[in-house]
Amino acid sequence: GSYASTPVLAAAKILKIPSVIHEQNAVFGKANRLFAPAVTAIATGFEKTLGIHAKYKNKSVVTGNPVRPEIKTQQAAAYPGLDQNTPLKILIFGGSKGASILSNILPKAIALLSEEEQKRLIITQQARSEDIDALRKSYDSLGIQADVYDFIDDIAEQIVNAHLVIARSGASTIAELTTIGRPAIFVPYPYATEDHQLHQAKMIEEAGGAWLIPEKSFTAKLLAHKLQSFLQLPNTLIEAADHMAQQGHPDATQNLAALVLEKCYTDDVTKSVPQVKKNAIK
Repeated sequence: GSYASTPVLAAAKILKIPSVIHEQNAVFGKANRLFAPAVTAIATGFEKTLGIHAKYKNKSVVTGNPVRPEIKTQQAAAYPGLDQNTPLKILIFGGSKGASILSNILPKAIALLSEEEQKRLIITQQARSEDIDALRKSYDSLGIQADVYDFIDDIAEQIVNAHLVIARSGASTIAELTTIGRPAIFVPYPYATEDHQLHQAKMIEEAGGAWLIPEKSFTAKLLAHKLQSFLQLPNTLIEAADHMAQQGHPDATQNLAALVLEKCYTDDVTKSVPQVKKNAIK
């Protein structure tokens, strides 16, 4: 998908070359929509993708969204022990550059908790560089154990160690969380094309793996209430982690590769380049 695929797919159509498109989001993108009639197959990242015409359903295949190897190796990692006495480890991130609303709301929400509740929180947060100093001061003033970074290098390890993730609901984030199996509070980016992050978060919420809070409703009071409920009823998170893992497609990379090999490597191609299929599988 995306505008970058348009000239390639246009050339493939003219030259009658088999092609496969992949839609990572829960809403079919414009470029993919344009070329859906011409392609050999349509791969999707979600079980339901809005905007795919009914007449193309027969060539649509749910492959899932590929994840990085370090995420794949943590597939369905054991959920960290959690009860009413253990610390609650929360991981917060908002994409490659963080999200200021998360940095703004989190400390305010934690300030509404009792001192006993605050002591049970361990925070790891990615934030915009311009927000980091103020964020660290806020957590220090509350006595919260918190590590704040502008970039998290070991994101797979951080997800594995977390009891709860608070993040945007981009397709890659959801693929990582469902592969590892960690519950989340999703605050969709409100300006995502055709509101696809909202649709994605809804699907995971309906499956029982996450809680959707639109940005306009993401207040300190509401978040504090959520955190209190998790501290009091930790089984809520444990069950949500299981539901999250059930939505994963950990073999998405292999699924997508297999689809491409099946639909695009014709006899003429494999005869002229005998090693192409073998090497592609590797």
